[in-house]
Amino acid sequence: MGNVKEKVEAYKTDLDSIHGEIEKVKEGLQIELFGSLQTLHARLMERGWASMEEKQDAKRYYDQIHKLGKDGWSEKYYAEIIALAEDRQKSQIRASRPFIFLTFLKFYVII
Repeated sequence: MGNVKEKVEAYKTDLDSIHGEIEKVKEGLQIELFGSLQTLHARLMERGWASMEEKQDAKRYYDQIHKLGKDGWSEKYYAEIIALAEDRQKSQIRASRPFIFLTFLKFYVII
């Protein structure tokens, strides 16, 4: 009976170790996804508009970051990307006047 308890304890130790390694991988993945979203955000904010495909990329990044937890800044970046016009002409009109939109129960002012 003692042998079974020792094996169970050994498995628990192994599982704890595996869990720790998985958490490290999740954290690294989240950092990489956030970096990709941040880079996309910077490029699109400078340009002033985002294609539908770029908005879909932003959504994929945000959704995965959200699934991994701790999505504070990514939510802001995602909301700002989604609010961009989808072509140059609309971005020039939009840039001429500020507007407010509600997302995730938070207000953002885009100027």
